[in-house]
Amino acid sequence: MSALSTLLTADFAQRAGIAFALTLLWIAVVWTLLQLGAALLSRCRVMINKWVTQNGLSRLLRKHADWPAGAADSTLRVLGALLMLLVTYEWMVRVFAQFDFTASWAADLNAALWAAVQLIALAIASAIPDLLVVLVIALLTIVLVKLNKAFFGMVERGQLHFEKLDAEAARATRKLVTFALWIFALVMAYPYLPGSQSDAFKGVSVLLGVMVSLGSSSVVAQAFSGLILIYSRALRPGEYVKIGESEGTVLEIGLFATHIETGSGERIVLPNSQVVATSTRNFSRPASGGKFVVHTKVSIGYPAPWRQVHAMLIEAAGRTAGIANEPAAYVLQTALSDFYVEYRLVAFSDLAHPGQRADMLSALHGHIQDVFDENGVRIMSPHYLSDPAWAHAVPKEQVLPSDK
Repeated sequence: MSALSTLLTADFAQRAGIAFALTLLWIAVVWTLLQLGAALLSRCRVMINKWVTQNGLSRLLRKHADWPAGAADSTLRVLGALLMLLVTYEWMVRVFAQFDFTASWAADLNAALWAAVQLIALAIASAIPDLLVVLVIALLTIVLVKLNKAFFGMVERGQLHFEKLDAEAARATRKLVTFALWIFALVMAYPYLPGSQSDAFKGVSVLLGVMVSLGSSSVVAQAFSGLILIYSRALRPGEYVKIGESEGTVLEIGLFATHIETGSGERIVLPNSQVVATSTRNFSRPASGGKFVVHTKVSIGYPAPWRQVHAMLIEAAGRTAGIANEPAAYVLQTALSDFYVEYRLVAFSDLAHPGQRADMLSALHGHIQDVFDENGVRIMSPHYLSDPAWAHAVPKEQVLPSDK
């Protein structure tokens, strides 16, 4: 009997019919799974969104209310894909088993499937005790983090008082303790993670460690500088300071940068390492007597008598609203330069608000100009080279009326 006649036997035709029927059944099952999956995804998303809106959740979940639905959607899609792969695999096995020349393939596929299932089941069973240990470590860490948050939250709200731990330091300490707890938990749980003893896992860990060590030097320096600023209490939000050439109100002292808003509304971000390395003047910290220091400087030529300059600066301070009478303002001669003398006016004020201080300094500068013009002395800051041929001061008839 020829090969063609063998293929056309009744037995072969029957097996081919069974294979065709199995193929139709596979198509019907896959189509049904797709329809059921789409309906289940839609229904699940509606139920989760309803639950999110009706139940009080944490701030994170309220802000990202679509996360639970997205997670459920992804999970269902993965499970559906795995189920369709399993159905397709079984269809291939059943079809191959219908023919003599592919029956051995079906046996091999069945053996491979069951071997894989047994391997996965044994791996899951052996990993369950270690996963339970990881779960216990995670639960204990969550409890400790909540206790840490509650304790330092009470300090931030003023319910607990410690001499060297204010609200800003408490906030930073809470974050540090939380970070340390999770790092400690990760170190404790690492040996119990599935596959942690494999060479591949160790190689990835070493690679991540090298990347972190190479890229974190500047980050660590900024973080330690931020901690120095917070715990030394050199600056606080709301204070008016001058850091290097930047002057303004401290908005925020972060772990990596300090934010300052100038009087013109500009926002300056200074790296904490730069703030620590630069001299800082804090104008919101009271001096002796509970007053706040206010100072400015001018440079006047040598022809002007220095006693008269002192008197004029003190008179300008007396005309300025907000300058305190006690302690009295005074003048220092800070340098005898080649062409001029540098004078620094130091006064005191009860005003601590940055906006009020800026207005007061502006008014003080205006009064200094008025007093010097009234006494015929011209200010030539920052450089005084020589006396001009014309009058030093602006004539009174040319002085415009003040808006103040």
